[in-house]
Amino acid sequence: MINFDETKACRKCLLPEPLIRLNEDHVCGECMNYMPPVLKGMAALKEEFESKEKKGDYDCMVGISGGRDSMYALYMAKKLLNLKVLAFNYNNEFVHEQAIANMRDACKNLDVDFISIVSKRNICHKIVADQLRIASSFGPGALCACLCGPCNVGGFLSAKKVALQKKIPIIIFGNSDEERLSDFLKIGKRIPFKQKITNKTAPFFIRAQCNKLLQRMEFSSSFKETMNFCFTSGNENPGSQQISGTKILSVYNYIKWDRRKIVNAIEKELGWRKPENQVSSWRFDCRLIPLVNYLWVKACGYPKAFLGYVQMIRSGTMTKKEALGQLYGTDWGEFTREMEEFLLNDLKIGQKHIDIIKSY
Repeated sequence: MINFDETKACRKCLLPEPLIRLNEDHVCGECMNYMPPVLKGMAALKEEFESKEKKGDYDCMVGISGGRDSMYALYMAKKLLNLKVLAFNYNNEFVHEQAIANMRDACKNLDVDFISIVSKRNICHKIVADQLRIASSFGPGALCACLCGPCNVGGFLSAKKVALQKKIPIIIFGNSDEERLSDFLKIGKRIPFKQKITNKTAPFFIRAQCNKLLQRMEFSSSFKETMNFCFTSGNENPGSQQISGTKILSVYNYIKWDRRKIVNAIEKELGWRKPENQVSSWRFDCRLIPLVNYLWVKACGYPKAFLGYVQMIRSGTMTKKEALGQLYGTDWGEFTREMEEFLLNDLKIGQKHIDIIKSY
């Protein structure tokens, strides 16, 4: 159940209290200080490729997930920039079937080479499962902090490894600086280290750390990188990590992000689809997302997806009416049968831990 009170939310962007304070006009500080991003433009994007020497078979690599924004980044690189593209996917072992179909169809329609990397050890499943076992008894806030890290780390390291092997000068990701959440919006609750190693979940914690090391060993390009313990699930900006000889570009720092234009283009040109039961076209590509949104509802009363809607309202790409329609159009706070089957059959975390998560 969504616990969202519009009377206690910003009248411009709907960002709710108590995350922010509203002034006498019922407007939050984020909106008062909001400055639209200054986009570098398509000409600057083209110049990035003109200034890079091509040493391998490809002009660039585009990271794709099967979701909306990365599919448009692939379309843009091939169709609008006429680049020789390698489409790259890090299969985090939670990929939605529709996302897999979208990637396959897009690469076929665009006639681009496609490579998908997946762990031989089923590593993301193992890390996430143990982190769920560890954090379940500490509440939904603790669980919110531990689900996406293994994918962030594995995705970046494997993309880097492929780029270096194939001498690719530029990696394009379908994101932007504007998407990053401000620190005060990050609700994740960190579990003190002492509690992790002194209670009954200590074996799960130790095993998770071993698997994180194995993940770096599997995907890292060097021993130094493997031993880079600063690159953890807490690093929410993997693009800040440096790649020798390869530049990372966030495509929507260059061109305007337009939800309708993106969806229209990829549906028409690439045969892209979202699942039929999905209200929003945003971020369905990972099967963990429904659980993430459920935990956010339990932790603060609304899904994590809603913060994306807030950003879209501010930038003018979504109306408040549309945002509220999507907020109330999905049972975000319901622990579904699909979630239970996923945790029990895919992650095998055990009914005891599932019952704790269901009880929030």
